[in-house]
Amino acid sequence: MELSGQTAVVTGAGRGIGLAIARQLADDGANVALLARTAAQVDGAAVEINEMASGRARAFPLDVRDAGSVRAAVAEAETDLGPVTLLVNNAGTGGPAGAEWEVDPEAWWECIESIVRGAFNCTQAVVPGMLSRGEGRVIDVASVTGTTAWPLVTATSLAKTALIRRVESLAAAGGQQGLKAFALHPGVVRTELLLG
Repeated sequence: MELSGQTAVVTGAGRGIGLAIARQLADDGANVALLARTAAQVDGAAVEINEMASGRARAFPLDVRDAGSVRAAVAEAETDLGPVTLLVNNAGTGGPAGAEWEVDPEAWWECIESIVRGAFNCTQAVVPGMLSRGEGRVIDVASVTGTTAWPLVTATSLAKTALIRRVESLAAAGGQQGLKAFALHPGVVRTELLLG
């Protein structure tokens, strides 16, 4: 697929899988809006991509759980980089490990909200434009933890299961208007998130 001149939004793009996806998209000629919470990481990623890749990158330090910040970033990205044709929902936390009745409830909910609410907010910000143009792609970075029970990482398991069902529903709802939606299961990847 030709990516030159297209614009992608990648969340969780400051490190790990999100950064690798953003690098590859830019290498293939796409302009990339990088969304992540840690300003130093996402700013550094944008500098690196702009120095090395064919496409352009802009950094947007924000929390994808904040719908207003996401909408503002998408509007700015579209003004600067062009209409968003691809959304990669990758942001999230690893969530607490342990039996559900023993883990920190704040960390448990943060995991679910970062993954599920973040994907929801980003979808609401970009999909209406995709539908109005008659094309667009949404990729949710899911996990094997969303396909079967993982009793010691219930927040991650629940959130990734939700992403898989969500993207199936998104594909069905928007397919007639040119929207394609997928769940990507990258497998075990040695990232900072995995290694803690």
